[in-house]
Amino acid sequence: MVALEVAKRELRCLLVLLYSAEHDDMAAFCDSTMADDQVLDFLREKRFVVWAGDVRESEAFVVSNTLLATTYPFLALIAPQGTGRMVVVERFEGPVGSEALVGELRRQMDRVDAILQSVRLERERVDQSRILREQQEEAYNASLRADQEKARKLQEEVARMEKEKAEEGIRQKELENKRENKRIRKIWLQENMIPEPPTNETEDIAKVGIRLPNGDRLDLYDFIEAQDLAPIDLEADFEVINTYPRKVLTDKTISIKEAGLFPTSSVMVEEVD
Repeated sequence: MVALEVAKRELRCLLVLLYSAEHDDMAAFCDSTMADDQVLDFLREKRFVVWAGDVRESEAFVVSNTLLATTYPFLALIAPQGTGRMVVVERFEGPVGSEALVGELRRQMDRVDAILQSVRLERERVDQSRILREQQEEAYNASLRADQEKARKLQEEVARMEKEKAEEGIRQKELENKRENKRIRKIWLQENMIPEPPTNETEDIAKVGIRLPNGDRLDLYDFIEAQDLAPIDLEADFEVINTYPRKVLTDKTISIKEAGLFPTSSVMVEEVD
């Protein structure tokens, strides 16, 4: 019964009217009593929930059996008596006049109003306790979420630092390997360098002046990689550049003559960015 649930939820009184259209006095009762301005004003003033039903219909028939109605029209005043409880506090069986109905309803409401006030206060107390619990739970959950977020960020930061440390370790290892490989290559070049030709043999001999980053000069192109190229780091790459016209010599497979360095030229050694 929807009207009963509304009255229970909103702490309002419910006035149930059961009737049978087969009764001759039903029309007169509705016109002279239920439609009377005094009755309507009182129901509005007290904010009654009103429900009416013909006992020939299934829902009204069930309500009639529940309220033990035997004579129609039948009126029942149902009022809240506690949290979740609705109780019949007055019954009217058979026709009743508007003044008598309002008088009896008013007398019952004087008593019910005090109960309703008590029930409302109790409900407010329960609601406030519930709201307080919800606020406390929300504050706890917010704090928990904040702590979890901090922990997540800390975990991510630790993971990031560990990753960077591992990557740095790999870079350092690669750098050390590169340095060691170049050191070994320099030694090999120095030990296996082809000797210079005699100074009296000038045919097909090129003289190449090489300027290193530190200002030193070398006379032999093949010596470049075997030399100390400071301030170029051991692990860094370098390039050989013809000074005029300026040209980077990238092809190591061509001869000095093919590179345009014959019979004399000057080249620079620079670090590759």
